[in-house]
Amino acid sequence: MSSHHLDRTEKYLLALWFLVNLCIGLWIVRDFGMSYDEPNYYLYAQSTVDAYKSIFGLASIPDFGLYPNYGPAFIIFPELAIRILKLILPNISTVDVWHFSYFLIFQIGGLCLYSLARRWFSIWSAWSILLLYTFQPILWGHAFINPKDIPFMAFCLLTIWSGFRLTDSLGAQNTFISLQPVLKKIWSSIEESKRQRFIKLLKFEAYAFLFIAILTLPLNSLIKVFIAILYSSDPASFLSKWFHAIAANGTGIPLENYIHKAQNLFFRIEKALLLTGAFILLFYFIWLFINGLNNARQKTVGTNQTNQAYQFTWKEFLFFFRLPKLIFAGILLGLTISIRVLGPLPGIIIILYLIFTFRQKSLPVILAYLTYAALATFLTWPYLWTAPITHFTESIVLMSNFPWSGHMLFNGHYYTAGNLPISYLPILMNIQLTETLLFLIYFGCIVLIWSILYKRVRLDLILVVIVGALLPLAGLIISRASMYDNFRQLLFMIPPLILLAGIALDTFFTALKPPVIRIFLLLALTLPGMSAITRLHPYEYIYYNTFIGGIRGADGNFELDYWRTSLPKITLELNRIAIPNAQVLVTGFIGNIMPYVRADLIIEKLGDDPKTMEDGYDYAIFADHSTADRLYPTGKILVSVKCDEVVLSVVKAVKGVASK
Repeated sequence: MSSHHLDRTEKYLLALWFLVNLCIGLWIVRDFGMSYDEPNYYLYAQSTVDAYKSIFGLASIPDFGLYPNYGPAFIIFPELAIRILKLILPNISTVDVWHFSYFLIFQIGGLCLYSLARRWFSIWSAWSILLLYTFQPILWGHAFINPKDIPFMAFCLLTIWSGFRLTDSLGAQNTFISLQPVLKKIWSSIEESKRQRFIKLLKFEAYAFLFIAILTLPLNSLIKVFIAILYSSDPASFLSKWFHAIAANGTGIPLENYIHKAQNLFFRIEKALLLTGAFILLFYFIWLFINGLNNARQKTVGTNQTNQAYQFTWKEFLFFFRLPKLIFAGILLGLTISIRVLGPLPGIIIILYLIFTFRQKSLPVILAYLTYAALATFLTWPYLWTAPITHFTESIVLMSNFPWSGHMLFNGHYYTAGNLPISYLPILMNIQLTETLLFLIYFGCIVLIWSILYKRVRLDLILVVIVGALLPLAGLIISRASMYDNFRQLLFMIPPLILLAGIALDTFFTALKPPVIRIFLLLALTLPGMSAITRLHPYEYIYYNTFIGGIRGADGNFELDYWRTSLPKITLELNRIAIPNAQVLVTGFIGNIMPYVRADLIIEKLGDDPKTMEDGYDYAIFADHSTADRLYPTGKILVSVKCDEVVLSVVKAVKGVASK
């Protein structure tokens, strides 16, 4: 069966949704500061477009720019648009055009995600998926400042969407996966009492998970109120004495610190209880499975494979090579590869689906698909023109273990990119996605496993979820891969995880029939994200959920404004108050400061081995308050940029102030 075709009303609603979001983007795009990576990316885009003057390296060897190992496929288009717009509007802000281009491709990715969701889920679930995608604060924030990971995420969605359109046009039939036949035989060989015991354990774990998920937010609020009562209680009361017996420093420490510690302890207890129950259930299941397997006399394969839908021969290769949908899908795969070297991943999903569906007769289609992908990658990546295989291999090796030399703040400690704890990704993803999405993802996992074991699941959905997110995520966690800037490089995994949440959504919407209840559920699921986006604007990308106490709880424990997008704003404030020809010290990168700084100010970057700097500078710009406190503890803070009462950057007067 082909993918679901959207009716006219659905298309009109999607078009309206798309246009409204674009209008919102145009309205707020100027609020977002330039990230420190962007200035060099703009120069790289200019070099990439200029490289075409060499006629693909035939007339001369082009200038490959600053980042030749980075695929430039996406940044070509905003650069061309800027050159055209400059002819019409010479004073247009190029930064705003760049930022809007990221947001535009983010919205296009949302349309693809919705179309994919309608392939497997109801219209209610599809709209919920689109809302969860759009109103994830971490995605919304990155959608205005990230020239690499947001385009890559969107092109992954485009590649998967176009690939499935190709398979549908070739007559691919729904293929289902089910382990029910083989498991049924094993299950029937297990004693009835043991089976019932396992079912009771499973139900208990599921109810416990649901109970904790529902009560997490209310209990966090109760903890906050309870700690506040203890903190402010009468010193002679029993509560106050009990509080001081537990907290040795008493009221000498701010109330917020106690609340954060109590909520963090509650989160750890929750996690410990759930993990303990899950491990008990898992081990009991493995023991039952082995026991049943030993008792079973025969093994069967429970894969339900439909008949092949189309007959392929080598003589038809040229026919496939001319198919418009194949050309389109192949070009999109090539562009995705030309954005990041992980680009083949969505192509692997499509190729696996072709193989499972059409088996050996899929070979001509796959060859034509990869041919167009290779051609698109080559044409849009100037660095490949002179030595395609060598330079592409070099890029894969370099980007697989990028030599990032900085340090990251994680869970109160600093780590290098290559020495991260195994808990790095699990913790960050559990505190940077909204609570409702996390609940749906975990519940979706349970439903998916249950469906594979006892019902049947569409193969294409399984491939997107497992190959597109779960397998890469597990591999990165186990291998402790090098990572930095939290997990922004893995944003492409969030849409498949949202589709996994769609499995849970479909279960809920099937059970809840009244439209009023469905609308209430839809709003409840998206409200945490919308609220955070409004509260954190324009620094939405630093979002942390209530499991860690929001960005206030993350402050000093996890990275916040790691792309320094608050520096342009604080630079404009410095322009307003600085004396003429002032000397300014800047910690960290200065690339996103220079376009905004007043012409007479003298900017100098702090070196790796700072010396005593008395009388050398008038002002210092710090990307975070902890660095300011460390280097110039007695310097007067003149200006600060805050988000939800958390300081992101400061300007200090440091003339004559001793440094550390």
